[in-house]
Amino acid sequence: MKIAIFGSAEDVGPGVHKKAKEIGKILANRGHTIITGACPGLPYESVKSAFEVGGKTIGFSPACSKLDHVNKFEDPVEFHSELVFVPKNYEHVCDNAACYKYRNISSVLNSDKVIIIGGRYGTLNEFTIAYEFGKEIGVLSDSGGVAGILNMLTSHLKKETGSSLYFSKDVKKLLEKLGV
Repeated sequence: MKIAIFGSAEDVGPGVHKKAKEIGKILANRGHTIITGACPGLPYESVKSAFEVGGKTIGFSPACSKLDHVNKFEDPVEFHSELVFVPKNYEHVCDNAACYKYRNISSVLNSDKVIIIGGRYGTLNEFTIAYEFGKEIGVLSDSGGVAGILNMLTSHLKKETGSSLYFSKDVKKLLEKLGV
């Protein structure tokens, strides 16, 4: 199964950092592929720990090439089994914000389930896309940022999309609820 991990590009503390690594390692050991936005931070910690135990990791980049990924977006390339880039003929390729949104949609659509760890506006965008497309979404509820407000936010959602939401502070319980 392909599991997308979305979250803070910035480190939010050692406890959450450790949980992000734990998620990556557990998923890889269970044979799952990890998808991220090919960025630094918490999702990248999951990628590193998954890759180190032989897991497959796919990063969806906002760039058109590996060179732009590194130089223009200043994102890491290590620990990715594969990088997927925005097509060079994408009509909004010169607009970084549009490329980030292209990446977000592509990474969500190529995943089976989604995990949210912390996060800011980009993670909120990935969450809303996953919700709109009826994905199963697990939220590490004590990881700060967007993850900290999603439980309150989702109680106000009135649109039925088929999405299932699971919240837990405990990594193993969250993965159990997601069925991974």
